Amino acid sequence: MNRRHWLSLPLLVCGLAAPVMINCGALGGMLGDVTGAPKCPEGLDNIASFDWAAQFKIDAEAAGKIKGGLLAAGELKTFADDIEKDVKAACAGIAGDLGAGAEFASAEDACKAAAKAIADTKGKLGAKATIAVNFKMPECHASIKAMADCGGRCDASVKPGEVQVKCEGGEVSGKCGGECKGSCNADVAAACDGTCSGSCEVDIKGKCAGTCQGKCDGKDSSGACKGKCEGTCGAQVDKAQCKGKCGGKCDMKGSAKCEGTCSGACTVAFEAPRCSGKVTPPEMKAECKASCDASAELHAECTDPKVTYHIIGATDTEAAKKLQATIEKHIPVIVKLAVGLKDRVLGAVKNVKAVIEGGITAGESVAGQLGGDMQAKARGVALVACLTPLKGAIDAAAKLEVSVNVSVQVQGSVSAGTQ
Repeated sequence: MNRRHWLSLPLLVCGLAAPVMINCGALGGMLGDVTGAPKCPEGLDNIASFDWAAQFKIDAEAAGKIKGGLLAAGELKTFADDIEKDVKAACAGIAGDLGAGAEFASAEDACKAAAKAIADTKGKLGAKATIAVNFKMPECHASIKAMADCGGRCDASVKPGEVQVKCEGGEVSGKCGGECKGSCNADVAAACDGTCSGSCEVDIKGKCAGTCQGKCDGKDSSGACKGKCEGTCGAQVDKAQCKGKCGGKCDMKGSAKCEGTCSGACTVAFEAPRCSGKVTPPEMKAECKASCDASAELHAECTDPKVTYHIIGATDTEAAKKLQATIEKHIPVIVKLAVGLKDRVLGAVKNVKAVIEGGITAGESVAGQLGGDMQAKARGVALVACLTPLKGAIDAAAKLEVSVNVSVQVQGSVSAGTQ
């Protein structure tokens, strides 16, 4: 965004405020005392229900753009803060486990330390060490509920609770309290009457070409086993028959109970439904549609990713154990953002920026036209102050993009040098 565009805000405020003797340096604390100046609403519900046109005496089109921008800004900032917190915690966990410190100022700092710690620890494993990594990638679907809630909140012509949302180019999924017809992505490995994509775990006593969980030649095992495996043998499969337990997606032959996420159809209404394609709202104002498109993506729900990491032939076995444990514990959070949410988040950020910039332009324009008597000028000052969260949202968008980028980098450091 043009920097001069932002610098115009304080200049505009001071210009409007001069006739009413407002100290621009302490503007935030004094606006409430200005005669005729409405107070800025706080919280998404209050922003949505606030009558911007009537309170500030501005046209409905500008009021809609301001409201749409502020609603989008509030959602973006909350999401960015949550992602920053989760990514920072995951990267700090890796860095701490590998002896590189655990206190960092930002997700970016924590993830840089984590990536370096992973590389340094790999260097201790020895030239003959081999590493095998397997990712069970998350499947992320846009939230139908978030779209419906946003539509009812942003556009007064759309009644809350009566928003009809469609899922186009994909299928609906969610918790199914009845019987599921389609596919079931189980929370835990379970029998699959159909084809399995993911891990297939079979009880075994003998040779295991996959991952042996149990005993390998009488010793505890949770990885590759060249001898006799006693326990379960897990292998990655893609749309294959699994006579054991399927840990992943089961494409079912008919209808059955699904203890995880059902995709396709459910004999009763889905709980927390989401869409693998594009969530299409009913007709609504342009600024609301862009904001609600972003809301559906920012509230996307993902299946849990899983990472298995095996190291064979390490000279420093203690370093190998620490590296395996911390990657399998913390990297799923990183994978969720770097793979599952990356494109959705970056697309949502682009949409939100456009809505926010529209709100800023509309707000500045109408505030500059509120001249004449003292009360009109006071409303102009107050309206400019209400635009302040929009700048914070631009900063939040930048922070969110950084979180995505460092997540991609850390995932890359995990995969580097693996089979």
